[in-house]
Amino acid sequence: MTLEPEPLQAQVQEIIKDVVVFLQQNFPVRVVSAFPSPLGLGLFQFEDPIQRGRLLFASPLQFG
Repeated sequence: MTLEPEPLQAQVQEIIKDVVVFLQQNFPVRVVSAFPSPLGLGLFQFEDPIQRGRLLFASPLQFG
């Protein structure tokens, strides 16, 4: 499911920064690195696996 058209390559880094700010302000996580990904907008590395698990648990998407 696509909610928006794919961003221009020049916009990707700024959007990734916005996502990092959103995640850190709205969830108990700390993003230690984030970069563009060919599989989607970006890949995000969290401070520890527990934080990652909390974020996945809060997601409306089901991960198995």
